[in-house]
Amino acid sequence: MTFLEALTFRGVQYRRNVSRRNEVNLCCPFCDDMRFRLGLNYVKSLAHCFNCGWKSRKATRLILLQLQIDATSVYDSGLDAVDEVEEKPLELPDDFTLLSTAEPEDGPLWDARTYLLQRGFSPKVIKEHYFGACLSGRFGYRVIIPVVFKDELKGIVGRDWTGCREPKYLNSAGERSMYNLALGGKGPLFVSEGCFKAVAIEQALRGFKVGSSALLGHSITGLQIEQIRESGHREMVVFSDADRVGVEGAVAVADRLADENFNVRFVHPLPLADADDLTCDQIQTAAAGAKPWTRTLRQRISLEVANLC
Repeated sequence: MTFLEALTFRGVQYRRNVSRRNEVNLCCPFCDDMRFRLGLNYVKSLAHCFNCGWKSRKATRLILLQLQIDATSVYDSGLDAVDEVEEKPLELPDDFTLLSTAEPEDGPLWDARTYLLQRGFSPKVIKEHYFGACLSGRFGYRVIIPVVFKDELKGIVGRDWTGCREPKYLNSAGERSMYNLALGGKGPLFVSEGCFKAVAIEQALRGFKVGSSALLGHSITGLQIEQIRESGHREMVVFSDADRVGVEGAVAVADRLADENFNVRFVHPLPLADADDLTCDQIQTAAAGAKPWTRTLRQRISLEVANLC
């Protein structure tokens, strides 16, 4: 039987990570955590518990031993995984250039800067968020958005500015971190799906003593929840996209945050457009109407979702 079949046969519950192939979350058998905070890649046999800190490069076999499951009957390749060479730290592309320094004579780089200005991001914001671009490699002709947490580069998001490249957004490999999340947060943290949306919300609510961060997807991971805890924020405001998939994802995020004992509010009525397509006044109005996350509100939104495209 496979590793997952062995867990199921033994009655061990797990949650599949919908955004990362071959990864699941378990209740850690080494600390008896009940919040599914042990992240496991069962093919590479890599695991890390975000509750007790246990981690291993031979995780599948050790987990089976801890659960007293006979490993000889399990044939997943992860059981034979060997220690891999330590991955190199993530680095920005070689020709990464800050767009705050771009001039008209820089041609394509100026086009990238103009694209951001046309999307409503001021020169100050372009500089503050270290928006850049590169012209070659995997991220060529994309605006480059560094994802940094605790002064360490955790990811790269590339956004096509030419209108010619698919997919429009391209992310670096690796587990997703929160974008634009700083330590020492005391006010509400607005949580949205993408980088540009988080920055648009931040611009609109500047001066209101709130944070604005992005999930880089429709769902939230265990790592991201731990990062939010570490940031100090306890009050979450979920700002959904305007389409059906976005709202459904935001509802699941609100449920997960509530399960993790955060104080959760949800922007409702639902936005008429994504945050980066709204004006500052529209974002402020939407944010002011955020309501506590309750079963009644969840049911109401579920009925409204049926009418969305």
